[in-house]
Amino acid sequence: MKRAGLLHYVGLLLVLAVFALAAWLLVHQVRGYNEKFPDHRLTFAKVAEDLGDYLRRPGVLLAAVGLTAVNYVVLVFFDYLAFRFAQVPISLARVGFAAIITYAFSYNFGATMAGIPLRYRLYSSWNLPLTKIVQLLVILGFTFWFGVFALSGTLFVLTPLHIPHEKLRELCTDMSGIIHSDAAVSAFRFLVQDTRVFGLVLLALAATYVGTSLLHRGSLKIFRWTVPVPPPSLTLYQIGIASADMLVAAGVFYVLCPHVKHGYWSVLEVYLVAYVLNVISHVPGGWGVIEAVITGLLSALNLVEPHEIPKVFAAIVVFRVIYFLMPLLVAGVLLAWHEYALRQNWVPPLEPLDAAPAASDKNVPSVNGQPQMPSNKAVEKKEGA
Repeated sequence: MKRAGLLHYVGLLLVLAVFALAAWLLVHQVRGYNEKFPDHRLTFAKVAEDLGDYLRRPGVLLAAVGLTAVNYVVLVFFDYLAFRFAQVPISLARVGFAAIITYAFSYNFGATMAGIPLRYRLYSSWNLPLTKIVQLLVILGFTFWFGVFALSGTLFVLTPLHIPHEKLRELCTDMSGIIHSDAAVSAFRFLVQDTRVFGLVLLALAATYVGTSLLHRGSLKIFRWTVPVPPPSLTLYQIGIASADMLVAAGVFYVLCPHVKHGYWSVLEVYLVAYVLNVISHVPGGWGVIEAVITGLLSALNLVEPHEIPKVFAAIVVFRVIYFLMPLLVAGVLLAWHEYALRQNWVPPLEPLDAAPAASDKNVPSVNGQPQMPSNKAVEKKEGA
């Protein structure tokens, strides 16, 4: 009971810290906007007024909440396919329980800090063998990212961004004040100055992975690593589901956003740029990165009028609350209950596997025949978006 109570207070502190960080970032973004657009000064009273408009539009809020729920359903089935490939007998309900917790914490605090450790905690508490845990982490990480590569690459090639050189320089200066990573800012400049080149690179990576699944069976040797490769059907299913995840996530922001030129597809492409940059920058939860990239690109691409930027700020705040913080609160309650239930022996272990894979199993990531936990960077999933 003491442990459950401690987790409750830790969860409250984390939520308060997230709110404090969000408030600080909002102040930073408002100041930057006022310096850039002195003729359209933004005040907190204006942001508060725009936030209040959402209370008079409950249909918009319900649509955003509904799409967020759909997004988590998509992620549950993404995980369920990975369990099927790993041949782990587990109910869809238990997969969903773990998915809600791990994705919500990963979105807010990053896969390295929260997502991967929580997956290991949950799976190991259900007596899942280490080899299977490693296998699941690798499959979930690789297939998700190649799904993002496929969708992003297609959009970046078919509908490339065109940002004037002067605005691009200003935008990169703004990024450097938030990310504090020269490598990430350089990657951002390379990405947006000609998205077709970056898009072709992403499509080539996705095609290579699909081709590997067609030509290889079971595993692939990469230097000292033996990495499991799903069959072609599973690979295509999971890439499709990962792409659907991005499509729905961008849809949540789209229904909250003011009028954007060219509609949903413009919002999707801007969201994907923000998402990719967030991963490169390794900022937990994308706090500050997503906000800066979305507002900066919408303005630089003239997708919204300058006087509409306050509404974009308000939309991002509501997006953070609905898509990030609300699932985090639910996940925190579920995690605290799970820890308490473990102490009470209410959580039954998974059924024993008929034949636990040996260290040399071709479907288990290994180094020189020994099962290994993959590096966090290799399997890092969502850090925000």
